[in-house]
Amino acid sequence: MKEEHRLLLAFLLSLLIILIYGSYYRKKYPVKKVYHPVEKKVVEERKDKFSLEYSPNLFQFQNEYFVGKIDACGGLIKEIGLKNYVRENEKYFYIFENSLSLFDFCEDINRWKKVKYDYRYSDGEIILEGRPYPYLKEEKRFKISPRKYSLKFSINFINKKKKSLKLKDYTIIGGKIHIGLRRNRYDVPVILVKSKGRVYKKAIERIHQKIDFEDTSLICCISRYKMVLLQVEEKGNGFVVKEGENVVFGIKYSDLRIEKDYKIEGIFYAGPSDYFIASKEIKEDIFGRGLFVSIGRFLFLLLSQIYKVIPNWGWSIILLTLLIRAVFFPLTKSSLYSMKQLQKLRPYLKDIQQKYKDNPYQLQKELMNIYREYKINPFGGCIPFLIQIPIFIGFFISLRNSIFLRGAPFILWIKDLSLPDTIFRIGKFPVNILPILMTITSYIQQKFTPTDPSQRSLAYFIPLLFLFLFYNFSSGLLLYWVTMNIAAILEQYFIYRK
Repeated sequence: MKEEHRLLLAFLLSLLIILIYGSYYRKKYPVKKVYHPVEKKVVEERKDKFSLEYSPNLFQFQNEYFVGKIDACGGLIKEIGLKNYVRENEKYFYIFENSLSLFDFCEDINRWKKVKYDYRYSDGEIILEGRPYPYLKEEKRFKISPRKYSLKFSINFINKKKKSLKLKDYTIIGGKIHIGLRRNRYDVPVILVKSKGRVYKKAIERIHQKIDFEDTSLICCISRYKMVLLQVEEKGNGFVVKEGENVVFGIKYSDLRIEKDYKIEGIFYAGPSDYFIASKEIKEDIFGRGLFVSIGRFLFLLLSQIYKVIPNWGWSIILLTLLIRAVFFPLTKSSLYSMKQLQKLRPYLKDIQQKYKDNPYQLQKELMNIYREYKINPFGGCIPFLIQIPIFIGFFISLRNSIFLRGAPFILWIKDLSLPDTIFRIGKFPVNILPILMTITSYIQQKFTPTDPSQRSLAYFIPLLFLFLFYNFSSGLLLYWVTMNIAAILEQYFIYRK
């Protein structure tokens, strides 16, 4: 189960438990559920297989951001490793290894055939020259920028024959990505394709056969931290196929006719999938929208500004969390006051409910008079919670996918904010401190919160439910949650003490 699903499940289960528990004491209100049909896509039977043998003809290239290797036998990019965002015992953070990126072939001429290319470096360009097709000279150019994760490429064909030549099913591979048979359940890669002007998304775990897309200008593979993207100026047919532990994707041209010279140009990106990094180089609208996403991006912008002043992501998360609590403090104060007043008046309210149980109109009138007299908002306790749900989920999404937290230490035992804060293991079971602190602080917060005596058992159950659902969440997210709980406890203490 994905982390987003666990988060939403926790909110839904919490609300469901409260509603069911309270249904014994109040009238039930049915909720109409809306179900959205899921579009089913027709896939074709897989016929292609992509596997090439290892070649020793490797040479390395790099800029300020990454180190890569090109295999001259095949004229392809074999691996890309980032110099930043590394964890302990990592030299590079590899976007891919043993790939076939920008390898090209033709179905009826040189499928499975790897041709040796001559290579040279000139004016910031890597130039590969070879003759993979009869009567055609091919020249590949990779332009590397000093401070970019993307490179511009061109594939130039020079026809040595007097008449035109046709390449059938000419294919450019975007990537051969190793996903493993036992993938991280929190990091399921997806394929994004821009076809006929629309963006389609497909989870790799749901791909069992080859899928083709018409009029494709862009195709990429995105995971939690990584993105490998192929974008071409001349549209072709996109495809994706899963081969065991690997996923191969690219663009195919059915009939490529070459008169004298022909050029295919495009962009190849291999770097972080983080919105704030990738969107600077990829101008296509493929990064998603929505309320939660927009809120998360805004909050992460604030977080990055705080980080410029306090260069520690952990302290920055704590400070931003306290700022969020400060913004909502007026609402929280009003909410806690209303809840406390309702708790004091509960015996009186029960007497009124008993007295007017057969006269709903008079009952509502009496209750509203009491609320008005004591300046109580009966829904005041729900407002801050409901407002903070999109903020929490938005911030969760931004923290979950932010590569800036990868390998970022905090203090003491927290060495990486993108991982659970495991201090030791009992057998195979990890002992994580922050989820336990989250459970304890959630319990204390529940004990401080005025509730109906009949619902006190929820103060025990809900924190345990959260412990089970969020035990293996990243320490960056749980640090935010624990800080929120501690701030809420302090607010309740000082407000109720007065």
